[in-house]
Parts: sequence; structure tokens; C-alpha cells
Amino acid sequence: MLFYDPLTKYIKVFPEDFIVEEVLPFELKEEGKFSYYLLEKKNRGTLEVIDEISKTLKVPSHKIGFGGIKDKRAITKQYLSIEGKPKVTTIKGNNWKLRFVGYFDKPLEIGDIESNIFTVTIRNIEDKQKIKEAIKFIKEHGFANYFGEQRFRRNFVVSKPIGKLLLDGNIKETLKLYFTWHENPFIRRKLLDLFGNWNSFLKEATHLSLRERLVVKALKKGKTFEEAFKLLPKNIKLLIIFSYQSYLWNCILREIVTKNFSHFRVPFIIDKYIVFYNDVDKDKLDLLDKRIPYISKEALKEDLPEFIKEELLKIVKKEKLEEKLDTEIMDIKFFNKGERKLAIIPEIMNLQFFRDRIRLKFSLEAGSYATVMLRKIIFWKGKNKL
Repeated sequence: MLFYDPLTKYIKVFPEDFIVEEVLPFELKEEGKFSYYLLEKKNRGTLEVIDEISKTLKVPSHKIGFGGIKDKRAITKQYLSIEGKPKVTTIKGNNWKLRFVGYFDKPLEIGDIESNIFTVTIRNIEDKQKIKEAIKFIKEHGFANYFGEQRFRRNFVVSKPIGKLLLDGNIKETLKLYFTWHENPFIRRKLLDLFGNWNSFLKEATHLSLRERLVVKALKKGKTFEEAFKLLPKNIKLLIIFSYQSYLWNCILREIVTKNFSHFRVPFIIDKYIVFYNDVDKDKLDLLDKRIPYISKEALKEDLPEFIKEELLKIVKKEKLEEKLDTEIMDIKFFNKGERKLAIIPEIMNLQFFRDRIRLKFSLEAGSYATVMLRKIIFWKGKNKL
């Protein structure tokens, strides 16, 4: 299935159009058990650059800590941690630079970032007044805090999410979907045709990281799909698993927004859509402060607002999860307890209008997606328009 995301007309036309800087929740020290580095990269994926750093510094990639996977088509600044004294002060690679910046007493892990600062250039905007109106609304009422498309890049290439395939025990199809995903649909089709012909597949799959290629090479040597899946780094397994929880959470949020607010639809990925509220009645303001739990056995036992509990139970029934909430995949619990804010209000730091573009600088709490906020701004329909 071919799909054009209309958002690409407006953002990330060039890598310089999307700049992201991580903010740590703690001050680095002059001494500590772990060395911290600032990684600056352009048009490169986080995991592929970490592989190159691993090879350069002769440090196993699983011992390099990071707080999150940053956009590829962008200029990003993010922190990495390595146990011990600094290996280098500064090194450079292909479109990346790594610089030692200090110490801390624990490694950096997924989710350890406090916030991200974005500087985004929006192009091809015809109605700048509409943009001003949308930003004014978001500064006051925020936006529905959906998981962004980055979470689902490998999820919606087919009708069933990759995490659901894994939950159903279909390891072969899980790996097939994971390893054949590519931004270019023609390359993706070629990878699908070559899947199982491992020599040819490896020659074509130049986008895979070193760790991903090792899994494919294990299949080439005759390992079963289950044995090969075990070789995936834990953080990749977690991303696959949590992508399904994220999908379910988005479904719940979409229903809550649809039923409780004036709203408008926005294209998302493949044939999916999300809805944003574009007005908030006074008696609904308190709903924006609520937190929605992830699907889990514990969540269903909680004393939740009725409108949230109703949607949780509905999605559990729809997805036939009643007997699967205790599922573990290779010692990793599938449905973990947690929660997420229904809505988020960004800190708008700067807004500049130029003849042919807009530049917006803003800060978001870690875990919230700039592309989600930008969808609301760019496709804003105005107030009280369903």
C-alpha cells in the first residue's frame, strides 16, 4: 500500500528544518561512575550512529545508554552515557559528532530526558493567520497527547500492528514486518520479495544497523525465527511491544476526544486518523488534566473516571485481550502499568514569520511528540468546526 503523508509537504523538507535538543533532568557532575556525551547528528538515525560509535570506541552498543530515539531527517542533539572515564574528548563520524560533557552516577536510560526543545521550519503555508490562531489556542488549551508516527513506523505497513503479531506468537511475521520496513515503498516491496533469501536480502537491506544485520545473519545460519528474535537488543523488543500499547492508548484518546469535545480529524498514517479538540466548554476543562492509563491488568482494577474506564474496557474487548493481559514475551511483560497525560501544553519560545516559511521554537515534555502538535497547527480547522 502506497501512502503519502500530507505533513511532509510542510515539515522536514530539509534536515535543517527540524532541530531537536534534549534537556536532562539533572546537572552533570565533575566526577561520577558514568561519562556523558553530547551527540550531534544530521540526517542519521540514533541506533545506526550508536553502532558506529560502538565500533569506533570499542564499546559494546548495549553498554551505550541513551534517553530516546531521535528523528532521522533532522538535526538533533542528544545525550549518551558510557560507564567509566571518557573514552575520548571529541570524535567525528559520518554526519555526527560526539563530545564529552561531564559525569553522572547512573547510566542514561530510555525515558530519562526531562524535555526536548524543537526549532521547526514550516513551509508551504498559505494561511498564516490560521497558524497564529492555532498556536494561540494551543498555548491556552494544549493538544491531545497522542503518540506520534515515529512510534508506528514499523506498525501500520500492514493492517495488523507489529506488536499484535508478536502478542499472537507470530514471530516470523513480526521479524518480517520489522526487517522489511523502509521509507521507500519500492525498496520495501523488494525486501518483501527477498525475505528468506538471506544473501540477497542482506545486500539490499543497507539501511539495517549492525545489530539488526546480526539477527538476519543468524537466520542465514539456520537459526529459528524465535532464536533470532532473542538476538534483538532489549530496547528494540521493548519498542515493538510498547508500540502496540501506544496504538491502543491512541485509540482510547481518540474516542475520548470525539465524545467530549468539538473536534476535527487530521490524517495520521496509512488509512488512520486522529482527532483534535478545537474548543473546550467550561464544564470540560478539568478533563484536559486527566491521565489515561495504558492497557494493563492493574489499570482495569483502578478506580478510574467512568468515561476513561468505559473506553479501556471497550478496547480490551475489541482486541480480545481479556486472557492476554498477563502475557510475557521472552521474559518481558507485554502489558505494563503506566499512564500518560490526556493533553499537553507546550512552552512556545519563539515564532517568526518569513515570506515563504514560519519558524517555531517550543519545548515539550519528554515523551510528547512535536509532529503531533504540528499536525494540529498545520491542519487547524478553527473553533467549533466538526
